[in-house]
Amino acid sequence: MKKISFFLSILSAVACTSSAPNEIKNGDVKIAYTLSGNSDTTIVFVHGWCINKEYWQKQQYYFSSRFKVVSIDLGGHGQSGHNRSSWRVNDFANDVVAVINGLNLQKVVLVGHSMGGDIILKVADSIPKNIIGFIGIDNFKDIGTGGYTPEQQRQIDTFMLQLKTNFDTTATQYARAALFPPNYADTNAVNR
Repeated sequence: MKKISFFLSILSAVACTSSAPNEIKNGDVKIAYTLSGNSDTTIVFVHGWCINKEYWQKQQYYFSSRFKVVSIDLGGHGQSGHNRSSWRVNDFANDVVAVINGLNLQKVVLVGHSMGGDIILKVADSIPKNIIGFIGIDNFKDIGTGGYTPEQQRQIDTFMLQLKTNFDTTATQYARAALFPPNYADTNAVNR
């Protein structure tokens, strides 16, 4: 009986997961998301920079047996639109707010990875009545501790200039350096 119950809960979770990306708009930008589960409490997963909603696939599957779960492709990422000129944290937060409002979600737990941590704080500040909690994963440490040294600021300025002048190469090099140790053996994972 336990095996049948377990099988039915998995089947239910799979059946409640939308296979095609759903879209809501933030202005003119289509925001793709995946919705699964059924509950009055919703977990909303927000990915970090250069990732997409597929990052949360296993968490979406796991939690959808107890909660409604939404994972979002922020504007410019994954299957969401790329047609806007501003890509700031506030713009990404508005992508998340558009999905929460579009789906009429009331009891929301926000989960943000890396850059997504900054985004979910903006979301919680924008629509506090809808948010019952937020969880940051691998976010910045020591925020608000007094600014950057002149050398750190020079490095940040150089990096931002490189992003503006040659985004693809700079983003690829940064992601490889940040995510993989030197001489990492699984070149398929690095290249993907």
